[in-house]
Amino acid sequence: SCPTTYLSYEEKETDVALGVAMVEDAAARVGDLTLLVSADSDLIPAIASVKRIDPNRPVYVAMPPSRSPRVVRFQGVGRFLIREAALAAAQLPSQVVDQATARRYDRPAKWS
Repeated sequence: SCPTTYLSYEEKETDVALGVAMVEDAAARVGDLTLLVSADSDLIPAIASVKRIDPNRPVYVAMPPSRSPRVVRFQGVGRFLIREAALAAAQLPSQVVDQATARRYDRPAKWS
């Protein structure tokens, strides 16, 4: 048995799925524009594909507060930062009740 512990992360393929959906939507002319709420630079190739498929399609990138330094990586698209106050104001209440089942769901404390 190896006494060394390694920290690793599992890739959930979310960025790939999101990029594929963006490109599919552009190809099928779904919607009037593309709005990406992320600052993940892994999505830059998908944005480039969207622009190649539909050069006139507006593309906007909305970046969460903690990701603002990456703003320079997204060129040729509209971009803006999501303010911390706007994010806080958009949160669900601390508890939500499903009207159909009466089940209660609590917002994680770390989101407060």
